[in-house]
Amino acid sequence: MNPQISDFDLSKMQPTDKSISVAGCVLEKQLETPIGHLLFLTEGNPYEEALYIHLLSSDLTLIDSIEISANYRSGLFRNFKINQPNALQFSFLDDAETWQLELLKSPQFNLLRLQYPAKRLHGKFWSRGLIRLRVSG
Repeated sequence: MNPQISDFDLSKMQPTDKSISVAGCVLEKQLETPIGHLLFLTEGNPYEEALYIHLLSSDLTLIDSIEISANYRSGLFRNFKINQPNALQFSFLDDAETWQLELLKSPQFNLLRLQYPAKRLHGKFWSRGLIRLRVSG
């Protein structure tokens, strides 16, 4: 069974004493998956923007994080669309480029690394992750 991605509202979660700290300031999009929650946050800086994608378990443990940023580049999170039960697309930094995000069933190595300007925030470049990210355009 593939993970199903759907819209979600963090404010409707049951209160908990657990807290976490993740990169990013402005919550752009929040989604629910069978694994947990997928959050898209930006810095809110129009001159040097960054997009952070965080995958959290249902108990708010950080599972995977990816950053898309480039020095002195502005960007807007746009054109968001869920393509398949476990895949979505969006634009960031350049509207001519489309980022394809796939949520994997189990952690996998990304042998080709992530494409610039994306980078995994935790672990080494050979770390396994549940988020696969590609850009086209």
